[in-house]
Amino acid sequence: TFTKTTALAGRDWLAGFKVAFKGGDDVGIDEGGLTKAWAQEIAFALWADDSFFETKSTGSFFKTDDSDDLMLHCFHIRAESLYRWTGRFLAYCVYHGCVLDCPLCPWVFRWLVRVTEEKSRAPPELRALAGDWQLPSGEVVTISGSSLFIRPEEDARPLEVPVSAREGRIWAQLKGNLVSAVLQGVSLLWTNGEVWTRCAESGHAPVGMPSWPDTPEGNDQLLEDLATMDAAFANSLWRVHHEMPASDLQWLTFSYAGIELEASGDDIEVDETNKGRYVRLCCQAALLQQAQRGMQAFAEGFFEVMPQEITVGCPADTFQWLLVGDDEISVEQLDALEALVIPQGLVPKHLSDNAAVVECARWVFRTARAGSGKFRSRLFEFWTGSSRLPQGGVASIAPRPRLQVMVQAARPPSAPTWEIHLQDGWYNYDSSTAADMTRAMDAGQAAFEFKVRENRYVVDFTTMVQVNVRTGARREVRRTDAPEGEVADAGVGGGSPVSPARIAGVRRIETWPAPRLPEGHTCGNELWVPLCDSEEQLSRSLTLSVMNFEAGFALA
Repeated sequence: TFTKTTALAGRDWLAGFKVAFKGGDDVGIDEGGLTKAWAQEIAFALWADDSFFETKSTGSFFKTDDSDDLMLHCFHIRAESLYRWTGRFLAYCVYHGCVLDCPLCPWVFRWLVRVTEEKSRAPPELRALAGDWQLPSGEVVTISGSSLFIRPEEDARPLEVPVSAREGRIWAQLKGNLVSAVLQGVSLLWTNGEVWTRCAESGHAPVGMPSWPDTPEGNDQLLEDLATMDAAFANSLWRVHHEMPASDLQWLTFSYAGIELEASGDDIEVDETNKGRYVRLCCQAALLQQAQRGMQAFAEGFFEVMPQEITVGCPADTFQWLLVGDDEISVEQLDALEALVIPQGLVPKHLSDNAAVVECARWVFRTARAGSGKFRSRLFEFWTGSSRLPQGGVASIAPRPRLQVMVQAARPPSAPTWEIHLQDGWYNYDSSTAADMTRAMDAGQAAFEFKVRENRYVVDFTTMVQVNVRTGARREVRRTDAPEGEVADAGVGGGSPVSPARIAGVRRIETWPAPRLPEGHTCGNELWVPLCDSEEQLSRSLTLSVMNFEAGFALA
């Protein structure tokens, strides 16, 4: 999958893929179910172990920036290439409504919203300058939003410098001096004589990095974001800022994970006057420094597929909600699913209004309501391949869920046949006369009289003899009724027996007797159930199937 899709442009991902089974004689028609199953299999391959991502207390996170390449099967690939592809893949899942188990840290998805917020706050002049710029020394700096990020050393935390725009120029404090620059072509001309050149397009839109206002609210947001990646560290920093006494602060210095937060940071002790700055710098280092290249590549890939502008104003955890979905299916959601399925999602379509079919379908939902939360999630996974509902609710499930009661239309009984015994055997009456004789006999008449040319005949239903009135000739007659039409032998209304006339018109498919276990066909979001003799029988069978199935299947 990676090889076939890594070179595709974002618009190709938006168009979607058609996924098919590989091998054997199986044929899959992808109406959304195969794509959903494919997404689940890719997610399992990415996060089943720590081959591609590191594990933190809140989930998976990118490898550190010193991890240049990764092993995919037996091939070496650049870590940034895989993370950029992962961004495209997850954007594809969001766009096409694929709910999947994605264990990435919530901070990864918050990052996408934060960089968009940063970009939207910047004035138009700075948005036009977003991206990487090369200095005369060969160093590369990044303009993102209202900040300029300078990388003094390869492994050092980028230095953040505020940038503003006014009077057609941009202004920044560089090397201790306030300088300004104007854009000419692809170059920034600074008043200190430096000329910065826009880096050649790499094919990936620059995303930049988020920043947080240096205000009490901004610092609270920093700690909140850090808690989505490392809750224990965020709690420790909150204690530093609000509870730790001065006698304990003195043991801390301005360094994090072996890197100085400021020049000579190892020699600067934390005290009451600088603890706020220390907490802020630690948060930024933890969030921005550990895997900056991986985060940048992921965001670039994501926004190649999903336009960045559509995330403006979104809640911080929007993308995580859309990907992961609701982890608990409520009774109200079951009600909505039932309304969606009955009757429009019942199969066979031409029997969707049959009383026995509808009642059997309702037994499924009554069983789900009576079950535990675990059972409901397992039933939904058994039915659709995912244990979680999408954030858009049941109406956003694609393809639309269907419930097939395994019945077919019963053959209606044929009309009785009437025969007369002549000298050389039995012969049928014509259909019109036979129908008249049937109606007369069924109405309780003792005899039936009819005329053929000049002869009148009387059929005595008691003796089953036909008499020619003029000649007195007598002939034996007989009536043969067709076998009674097959009807379902199930009851409705909680399993109580009902007359066949109430459920006439359906019969079980021969290969689907009442005791057969239900089946889930997740590629089409279909649940197949037999027409059972009672609600209790269906409940037992459905529970046995749901609680013992093995989820997932292999895709090429």
